[in-house]
Amino acid sequence: MNITAEAVNSLENKVIINIDQADYAGRLDEAIKQYRRKVNMPGFRQGMVPVGMVKKMYGKALLYEELNKMVQEGINGYLEENKLDIFAQPMPETDSDPFGDSDALDKSFTFEFSIGLKPEVNIAAPAQTFTKYQVEPAQEMLDNYIKDLRSRHFENAYPAISEPGDMVFLRIREIDEAGEIKVGGLVTVSMVKLADLADEALRAELTGIGKDYATRTQLELIFGNDTAAIAAGIKKSEEELALINRTVEITVSNVMREGLAELDTTFFNKVFGNEDIKTEADFTERVKLELGRSLQVEAERYLRNQVMEAFFQTDGIELPDGFLKRWLLSNAKNPVDAQTLEQQYPEYAKQLRRDLLIDKVLEANNIEIKGEDIIEEAKGLLYRQFSSYGIPMDDQTLQKYALDYLQKEDNYTNVYYSMKYRKVEDFIREQVQVSEAPMSFEEFEKLTKENAV
Repeated sequence: MNITAEAVNSLENKVIINIDQADYAGRLDEAIKQYRRKVNMPGFRQGMVPVGMVKKMYGKALLYEELNKMVQEGINGYLEENKLDIFAQPMPETDSDPFGDSDALDKSFTFEFSIGLKPEVNIAAPAQTFTKYQVEPAQEMLDNYIKDLRSRHFENAYPAISEPGDMVFLRIREIDEAGEIKVGGLVTVSMVKLADLADEALRAELTGIGKDYATRTQLELIFGNDTAAIAAGIKKSEEELALINRTVEITVSNVMREGLAELDTTFFNKVFGNEDIKTEADFTERVKLELGRSLQVEAERYLRNQVMEAFFQTDGIELPDGFLKRWLLSNAKNPVDAQTLEQQYPEYAKQLRRDLLIDKVLEANNIEIKGEDIIEEAKGLLYRQFSSYGIPMDDQTLQKYALDYLQKEDNYTNVYYSMKYRKVEDFIREQVQVSEAPMSFEEFEKLTKENAV
């Protein structure tokens, strides 16, 4: 077997593999012998079919299989021997049958492959000085945050008895023509402000009552005569509404009242624990500090985005564009046509260059990503998801969910890439020069919108 290479350009080679009869004859003979032992053919006992007959009937297929093995061994050996770092897999120049129209088992074969070479990548942290902004909360932001805290800690948010300004959670069930709860009919929950109920008598009936109060009414008396409003109120389409009886039973499942907690020590302690905050002024300063910390997190995130964008611009990396485009057309997970590929390729190439830089930083600085790191990353991701739905999760259960989550290839790939990116981000962040400067929240908000990445 003879392997040669021709340079198509600086980042693409053509590898040519020539295989003569002398290279494969022994392997083919052994393959025929092995196949003869298991082949079943009428008129012969298993293992006793003549070698010549096996060769005549199955020789071409067996040779094709051996050639594939030899080609794979050859290309792998060539890459290893020459220490070539390549994109994707070597791509056959043609998918045609190497035998052509011939069944001959004594001919020579030539296989050609294109390989895309990864370029040399030079890494360096950006030389410029970056600014981390010390963002001051705006007064309106501070006032709104305090109002939100007072609303969340309002003690009488769920009163036992409703009053005119309250909201009620209504469980709505459809009634059939016989006056019974309709089997398979509408069942939904809707939150309605008493003042917004369409019917004055129904407003009066639901004022001064508590949980589990039930009555029968019409959907129009709750939401008004507008079909779209009724459909939205019961979370159905207008087409579905047309099939629903308008007579319903409603049950009050809860009462909610809007209000604000008093600005006193009881409230202060609920928000910040026993920090001995006694005055409204001290509480306001404490909230301002809390908001400042939150804004510092945002300022650090913005800084890191700017640093990484500058890092990704530090090296003009060439790619074997022709090879990559052909490979994508032939092998991409989500195949595209040539015209679409031309439109999408610049973004694909941009991400590929970033991936090369990320991998180079990890390699050059011996930064490892261990299996337990990936599991912890997945646990953090799932914890945030469960928490957003108010679902508590102990560590053992979270570990199980994380392991199940990572079984899916796409999930594992996404978590692994997220970890790679963050480790490189942490490393580069420590290499750059950073100064600090004050900035108002309004200015910072404008800045982040103008430089969103």
